[in-house]
Amino acid sequence: MPALVALLFTTLGSIVPALVARIITVAGFGAVTYTLSSFGIDAIYQQLKNSAVQLPPEILGVFTILEVDKALGIILGSYAAAMAIKGTSAGKINKMNFKGIGQ
Repeated sequence: MPALVALLFTTLGSIVPALVARIITVAGFGAVTYTLSSFGIDAIYQQLKNSAVQLPPEILGVFTILEVDKALGIILGSYAAAMAIKGTSAGKINKMNFKGIGQ
């Protein structure tokens, strides 16, 4: 029995540091990816808000009733989360490709 416990602790002692290092690395890259992508998405969101000011009051009223601002926030937030997940999927660091519309 003591040999089994010693084997268990030896095995855990060799696995845990590598696992913790991988978790910290993935969390770090995920945080950086999310921060940078949310920075870009915040700029897009501000541009959309600034462009909406130039719309006629009737259309702005419809947008307010439909809560278009909240919908855009949800869409852009989910896009930022998807970029963060794609950047660090399965513990691997992937190169993100940005393609234009229709490519």
